Amino acid sequence: QTVYATQGRARAIFAYDSILYIAEDEKGVELISVSDINNPSKISLIDTPGQALDIAVSGNYAFVADGAPGGLQIINVKNKLDPYIVGYYPTPDIAQSVTYDGNFIYVAAGAAGLLVLQFTP
Repeated sequence: QTVYATQGRARAIFAYDSILYIAEDEKGVELISVSDINNPSKISLIDTPGQALDIAVSGNYAFVADGAPGGLQIINVKNKLDPYIVGYYPTPDIAQSVTYDGNFIYVAAGAAGLLVLQFTP
């Protein structure tokens, strides 16, 4: 058993290429290397304007359901040591969950329902 103390409350995890992308509520998104599963190590932490509740990752981009008023945050994670926000889309209600299928970003937006956005890097 391995325990890693995250910077904030871990809300959601996305694993991609031996890196865990963790949505950590008011702290934002933490990137953790699990190349050595017995010794996970922090790579970086990026604060988001809202509360990071869920995350999806594809290639050089992380898509974050950032609660309210954070909406959808799009983060460039090409440089894992220095991720940065490259896009934002306001949601009609609390952005609670997110997924990406290679063409579209799907956001569960609370009482407003489903928000579908086309994404082109």
